[in-house]
Amino acid sequence: MTKHLSMEEYGTIAAQVLAVPTQDLLATCDTVALLAALEAPAAGIDGYAVYPTMAAKASALVYRLCRTRPLLDGNQRAALMALYEYLDLNGYQWTGHPGDDTDNVVTLLKELAAGIVTEKELTEWISARIGGLE
Repeated sequence: MTKHLSMEEYGTIAAQVLAVPTQDLLATCDTVALLAALEAPAAGIDGYAVYPTMAAKASALVYRLCRTRPLLDGNQRAALMALYEYLDLNGYQWTGHPGDDTDNVVTLLKELAAGIVTEKELTEWISARIGGLE
């Protein structure tokens, strides 16, 4: 069974990334956008999962965190750390990819936030960089 990040868990991750108190971060975020992003990986009905693979679930989370920008600042950085935590929570690990460096990852997240990278492309990118149960 897939485990999903709670608002409090994401708040802790984002607060660490941004070096601000969790309660301040959660008090100033767009809670509707944040809850929608955190709940997206679990989307489905009557046994049908909209996002059937871990890569697709992780992509749904990161895509929404970057595109809806629920935080006042640091959405891309917090989304990347949430990705790592989400994978770890579910028994997967970030393995990276030959040729990846910080600049490549930052560029991808900026393009994602700008709407240049699609959710499908993000899913493929994540799928090539995780190891674990899949």
